Amino acid sequence: MEDPKLLRKKPRPVVRAAIWGASVFGFLTLGVIGADQLRIFTDLGLLFLIGSPAGCVEALTGFCPKGLLSGALFEAVASALLGALVFASLRSIWLILVKAGYKEQK
Repeated sequence: MEDPKLLRKKPRPVVRAAIWGASVFGFLTLGVIGADQLRIFTDLGLLFLIGSPAGCVEALTGFCPKGLLSGALFEAVASALLGALVFASLRSIWLILVKAGYKEQK
């Protein structure tokens, strides 16, 4: 690694990846919750994966929303934050390891 300050110089790809991650995870969560409410499918494994980020945030903060709409929005926001974190982390690792290594070869 030639330049350890690569992420400070180029925050735009990381922010863009975080936005993509938040939108993908958030819309996926809302789609699964909507399909569950319409009784299209009842896959408990998928519902567990959707609900577990919200459960972790709820356990850490102590905030427990009541009602279907606020609970669904809370799950979507928690999943979107998780998606933003995952996508931004992966993009940061890509920038540091792959792009920096490619620039060293040139």
